[in-house]
Amino acid sequence: MHEHRDVAAHARRQSPIAAGPGLYLCLAVVALLGLAAPAAAPAQDESRKVADQALLMAAEAGRADLVEFALANGADPDARDLRAEGHTPLILAAGGGHAGIVARLIEAGASVDARAKNGQTALMHAAREGYTKVLDQLLEAGADPTLAEPVRGNTALILAAGRAHEPSVRALLAAGADANQAAADGHTPLIAVAGERAGVATAIELLGAGAKLEARRRDGWGALHVAAARRNTDMVEFLLLNGADIEASNADGWTPLMLAASAGELEIADMLLKRGADPNRRARDGETALGRALLGKHVVLAGRLVTAGAEVDGVASMGLTPLIIAVRTGHTPSVQMLLAAGADPNAADLKDGNTPLMYAANHGFEDLVGLLLANGADPTRRARDGWTALKAAEMVGESGIVTALREAGAVE
Repeated sequence: MHEHRDVAAHARRQSPIAAGPGLYLCLAVVALLGLAAPAAAPAQDESRKVADQALLMAAEAGRADLVEFALANGADPDARDLRAEGHTPLILAAGGGHAGIVARLIEAGASVDARAKNGQTALMHAAREGYTKVLDQLLEAGADPTLAEPVRGNTALILAAGRAHEPSVRALLAAGADANQAAADGHTPLIAVAGERAGVATAIELLGAGAKLEARRRDGWGALHVAAARRNTDMVEFLLLNGADIEASNADGWTPLMLAASAGELEIADMLLKRGADPNRRARDGETALGRALLGKHVVLAGRLVTAGAEVDGVASMGLTPLIIAVRTGHTPSVQMLLAAGADPNAADLKDGNTPLMYAANHGFEDLVGLLLANGADPTRRARDGWTALKAAEMVGESGIVTALREAGAVE
């Protein structure tokens, strides 16, 4: 039988900190503990449940005094939160960075590897939030750094790397965490940190611990893909300097250059091109780096690709030429750049035989119609179904374009 105390009086003596409704609820629950009759067994059981919930709320709120009080009144250091997550006091304290409470719970016998309902441990919570002191406490108490979430498979190291928290990564590696232990989808710590702009120091730690540079997720994405897509210039440079495969393609056939072009990242694209990336590689659906740059209206980047040897008339996704892609976006600078680079103004799409002029007329881009005509576009060309630029302009009611086409010799 635990000692009965004047809990309500104790709670009244505390000065509530500005912690919102959670703390006041915690004080109320602790006060309720003082109302439980100490003699009857059923009442003791109920009192224990109340003490457990008081401990959980105190641990989450960072109230060391109330944690101590709840433990003194019989709270279980491994109690479970009644909410859906099923957290323990240690998990809640670790996730809040409450080092003093973590130390007290460990001293009280809390299980350092207890899992919440999603399989996460206190160590994972501390690693994800970058609470290195708490993480060190847990590791010293024997927390297992190799444990993984049962469904997603994330480890504490993956979570810490995903936040580019180098001190936590270093501590976990020193405690025996595997630099190549992947999540269920193949996500490794190195891939996790690749998208973080301040992640190079963390990546250095991981490579020093044997992380595999060319590890891939199930979708074929590696660290270099992630860095290029996330516009992480420093990480791309670091990975390339350490020998990352510049032509590695993901499951869809996308290379780092294609991803950089799609993101409009000129500096990364230039870096890749200078190191020999092929500007004419095609994804499985026919996408090219030039096509993606034009689709995003990244004209300077598109020009850099052309200078590096990208085919100005190379067919891209859906059988479209680069010029047709540029015309469809209505981006005059891109069209001008391609024409200046020698793009054929009469090269039609592979599917229907529509020319750039037909697309410009159909979209109502009068300036592009004039630009194409001035550069040799043939107004008499017909698509496979007999469609002409003039018909396209008449259908959308573009009288100015109709006039320009007739003056250039267009026929019905």
